[in-house]
Amino acid sequence: MRNAKIAAVLFAVLCLSGMLSACAKSGQMQTVSIACAAAPSSPDGTGALHFEERSIPKVTGSVLYRRLISEMQKTPSNTALSAVLGYGISLTEVTEEDGTVVCVFSEGLSSLEAAQLERVFCAVTLTVCRNSDADGVRILAGSQALHEGVLTPELYVTDTNALRIETRELTLYYPNLEQDGLESALCEVRLAADANVAEAVMETLLSGPVTDKGYVIRFIADGTELHSAGIDDGICYVDLSEEFLNENIAAPDGTSLVVYAIVNSLTALPEVAGVQFLIDGEARQAYLHPHFDQPITPRTPGTITVQ
Repeated sequence: MRNAKIAAVLFAVLCLSGMLSACAKSGQMQTVSIACAAAPSSPDGTGALHFEERSIPKVTGSVLYRRLISEMQKTPSNTALSAVLGYGISLTEVTEEDGTVVCVFSEGLSSLEAAQLERVFCAVTLTVCRNSDADGVRILAGSQALHEGVLTPELYVTDTNALRIETRELTLYYPNLEQDGLESALCEVRLAADANVAEAVMETLLSGPVTDKGYVIRFIADGTELHSAGIDDGICYVDLSEEFLNENIAAPDGTSLVVYAIVNSLTALPEVAGVQFLIDGEARQAYLHPHFDQPITPRTPGTITVQ
C-alpha cells in the first residue's frame, strides 16, 4: 500500500513537471514576420513581397538576426510564395552598431540581377526591423558594400503586407552610331511606387542601360555624378557634377547630342515639358547650347534625327 502511494506521488510529480516544462517551452517562443517573394504566377508577380508569420525560439541580438535570415531561406508554407534568399547565399557575419544591423553575406549575393538584389535589400530590411528594435540595415557581400548608406523601412512603400514595386517602361534617347542624330529605345526598370522617376531616368542613362535593342552605349562623360533630379511645374531640374562638361558628342550642326539625348529622355515622361540643367547646383550660361542656363525643350524630327 505504501509503495502504491509513493508511485502515485511520483506520477503526479512527473505530470506536473511535464506541464511546467510545456508551459516554459511555450513561453520561450515568439511569432515573427518573414518576408517572402510572390510566385511569378501570382497576381502580384515577382516584384511583390508578402509576410508569413512563423514561430521561432525567443532570442535576441545577433542570434535573433541570424535566425531571421535563416527563416528567409526556408520554403514558405504558403505555396503562392517562395523564399527570397537562395540556399547558395549564406550569412557569414552579423553585428549591430548603434541600431544598425550589419549583415555580411557570401560573395554570391553580388551576382544577383539588380531587381533580385533590390528585393533582397527590401526583404532583409523589413524582416529585421519589423522583428527587432533595429533602426536600419547595411548589407555586404564579403567585403563589398552593395549600397550606399543605411537601408531603413521608410525607403520602401508597403501596402498592408505587400511591397508595391512597379515596372516602368522608359523611352530613352542616345546618340546614333553616325553621331548625327538620336535613336530611341525602351528600357524596363523596377521602382518603388513612390520612386523619383526623373532620377531613375538619369541613373539609367548614367549606368548604360539594357534596352529592348540590347546594351546602350554610355554617352555621358565618365565621372559624371547625379546630385539630384526633380520635377517642378513641368520643368525637370537636373543637377550634375562638373565632369558632365568634360565631353560632348556634337551633331554636324553643332547641336549637343548629349544634351538633347537627356532632354528627350526626360520629356518622354508625360509630366515633363522641359529640362533645366544645373552644374554643381548652379546654372551655366553656355555649353554647346545658346540657352543652357534656361529650360530646354525636346528637339523634333528634322532638327535632330530621331529614328
